[in-house]
Amino acid sequence: MGQGDSGESVRRASKRKTPFSLEEAVVAPRTPEEIVDERHSKGLSQQTIENSLKTKEAIEKVNMYVANFFYENVIPFNAANSRSYELMVEGIAQIGSGYKPPTYHELRVPLLKKAKEQTCNSCL
Repeated sequence: MGQGDSGESVRRASKRKTPFSLEEAVVAPRTPEEIVDERHSKGLSQQTIENSLKTKEAIEKVNMYVANFFYENVIPFNAANSRSYELMVEGIAQIGSGYKPPTYHELRVPLLKKAKEQTCNSCL
């Protein structure tokens, strides 16, 4: 194999075009609303690879955090049937580790005000 041969193969490889553009490779993340809507429209779905990799122990530990939160704060268990509960959990999951939840004051004043406005606007 001579030097000319290796140079030709480099040139040929560099002329090869990718099957998609960089813009097509970047996928916009789905919103919690889209994920919850999809989950409800499909009903029971096949377990994803990502979910199957999580250990039963880790899932049980998180489930106990949720159960304790409901129990310690006397939250009715039917709140877990609400769409807003699913949106909250999905939104937190999308942000990931290190998410800092709103403070008592943030919940009590500005977020409550925004939530009331959203509720009133959806009733019109």
